[in-house]
Amino acid sequence: MFNFLPFPGISKKTIDESERFGNILLHSIKQNEYKNLQHNLIDADAVVVKPFLVSVDTKGNRMFKIWSKIIDTKQGNQRKKFLKLFYYYLIFAIWIISPLVNLLYYIFYPFNFLKYKKQIKYYQGIE
Repeated sequence: MFNFLPFPGISKKTIDESERFGNILLHSIKQNEYKNLQHNLIDADAVVVKPFLVSVDTKGNRMFKIWSKIIDTKQGNQRKKFLKLFYYYLIFAIWIISPLVNLLYYIFYPFNFLKYKKQIKYYQGIE
């Protein structure tokens, strides 16, 4: 209606652009050579790693484990209260904390450049 949000699923542009990965795969299959396949795919931007999102996901998983252990120990009415508290925590974390962390990420990026470079290689499957 207003084109405010993207359509669900995979965009036509993404599907059309994926042909370049098929060509890389086809070449490796025809040559029966898979040693450089990962590097070739990375060179074609098949694996894009955003260190900020890795950081947010890691911290989010850590907090989820803490909250789940707390909630798991509660029963009845107390459990409902903690679930409601967790709900409000999520809203606060997503809308308030996350943008602040994003700002801090970009402020301190130069100081963590080597760490992020190492993370990118790890998640691309190179290291």
